[in-house]
Amino acid sequence: MVTQYAGVRPYGVGLLVGGVDEDGPKLFETEPSGTLIEWHAQSIGRGAEKARKVLEKDFKPGMELKPGLKILMAAMRAAEKDASPENIEVIEVSRKDVKRIPPSELKG
Repeated sequence: MVTQYAGVRPYGVGLLVGGVDEDGPKLFETEPSGTLIEWHAQSIGRGAEKARKVLEKDFKPGMELKPGLKILMAAMRAAEKDASPENIEVIEVSRKDVKRIPPSELKG
C-alpha cells in the first residue's frame, strides 16, 4: 500500500547497468522511482557524492582503460577510505570480450 499514496517513497533499489552495443559502451542508472538515466560515468550508494566529484573532474569519454582505472581507484578511495584493489572487483566489457581486471592492474 505504501506506493499507492503521493509523497511516500516506494521500496526499490538503484542499479548501474553497463554494456556495449553497436554505438559503443553504455552506462545506465535505474532509480527506485523507475527513472532510467544514461551516463558516461556515475556513482551510487554510500559515498557516491565524493566519488562523483572525482569522476566529474577527471573522467573523459573515450579514455583508455589504464587512465580510467586510476580514476576509478581515486573515486573509490574518495568514497570509501578502506577501498583497496584487493576488495574491489572490476569487469571490463568490450564488444569482443568480458574479462575480470586483476587487483594487480588496479595498483597505480
